[in-house]
Amino acid sequence: MSDLISAYTNLLKGVDQSYMEFIEDLTEDLGEGYESPFLEKRFLKKLKEILVSPEIEEGGPFHIFWAHLLEQLITITQLHEEYEEAPEEADVISEEIFDFWDSHEYSMSFMQLLEERADPVQVSIELLPLLQNQIISFYYLHFANKFVSDIPLLYSISSELGDSEDRVHLSKLTKMGLLNTEEFDRLLPISRIDHEMGKLELQSDNDVYLKEIVPAKHTVLQIGYDKTLTLLSRDKKTDARLPEFTKNTDKALQIIKTFSPDCYLAFSFFTHTLIPIQEDGVVSYSLQALPGISLINYYDRDFVDLIDDLIHENGHHLLNAYLNQTELIIEDSEQIYFSPWRRALRPIRGIYHGVYTFHWGFKLFFELASKIDQIELSQPERAKIIFRALEEHLLLGLCEEQINHAFEEGKILPEGMDLMKTVFRDLKEKKGATQELQKKLESLSSKYHQEYLDLKAQVELAFKNYQLPS
Repeated sequence: MSDLISAYTNLLKGVDQSYMEFIEDLTEDLGEGYESPFLEKRFLKKLKEILVSPEIEEGGPFHIFWAHLLEQLITITQLHEEYEEAPEEADVISEEIFDFWDSHEYSMSFMQLLEERADPVQVSIELLPLLQNQIISFYYLHFANKFVSDIPLLYSISSELGDSEDRVHLSKLTKMGLLNTEEFDRLLPISRIDHEMGKLELQSDNDVYLKEIVPAKHTVLQIGYDKTLTLLSRDKKTDARLPEFTKNTDKALQIIKTFSPDCYLAFSFFTHTLIPIQEDGVVSYSLQALPGISLINYYDRDFVDLIDDLIHENGHHLLNAYLNQTELIIEDSEQIYFSPWRRALRPIRGIYHGVYTFHWGFKLFFELASKIDQIELSQPERAKIIFRALEEHLLLGLCEEQINHAFEEGKILPEGMDLMKTVFRDLKEKKGATQELQKKLESLSSKYHQEYLDLKAQVELAFKNYQLPS
């Protein structure tokens, strides 16, 4: 256990160090007089001032997110510079510019403008000021103490940060601005910020709106290893149910702590905030640019799903801690590997992330299933836990050949392959025990046992019809 604590501590320190190295490199580039025809001079001047401010050195998920905004701007700016410098590659680079915006949070704006202009390169240039504005406004809204300007900064709200139609969460997460973002079409024209006085001022069409910064609706759980877990509400519907969600989360974590201590340890280190959500077609998710913040669907999932989602999303945070400081795979868009979870072809990123994160689910459910008679749960919940352990063991095992192929093709780097080897070594060690779990499942629930047999037949047939690329 002490070795894991040391490893996790060093991993998190590495993330902070990578963030500071990125800031230092960017500060050096601007200090050497970097300019670009695609970036406004006043933006570069302001950014240069911001990068040496003490607020930037604090670190944390919002700082990582802010660095991600900068990386996005750097990426699209470089694409435009390459487009100008290499006219023979214009078509290819134009497609890359399109792909950048197609996956960006401003994709809707991009597509609307594209219908009018029919030129992705020109539309992209028109949107660049929005990215620059977001970087500056994010700094003043979340990090600096005060901001005043006759020309409002436009801030685009982000649901991943806990923002919604009636609130914007600030970097401390337990503070929020009470707003009605609908009236501003989710793009806030901020003319004054005073964190000490707890005031936000929005200016639109010569009208001034004064808003308050107040305590956010949240609860806090004390968890292991001197850590805390915050449950943060982002809408009025969740405000009312937050005590219920907190109680269920505490119960889930107590089960994990008792019967899967390694999963609990990892969760304690890599997850610090849960944001309850209910969105059509969305289970639970997290972002590489927001370490430690999980958006969990508490509305459409049962208690066993909650246990699963907590550890699965934490697996993403743990993997992203590696990815935020080192390269594990060579990403490309080739959809040539078959995902047993989606029953569809996926690029190497999809398979690699799936194997790592679903292995945490297997580890969790295998350990729970091994002590299932000691857990105070209903019989259907116990059966589902055993089913999930068997399901993940089956699906993960079907990925080993593909992972080996990707490594041989150079798509997975040696350090990334080391993580994969631990997964498949664990699966092999537990293969005998899973046979006993099948017998246990059959005696406990004929429904779930038949569901497992049907699943096994389906995925094995799918892989029989799939061939690895030569």
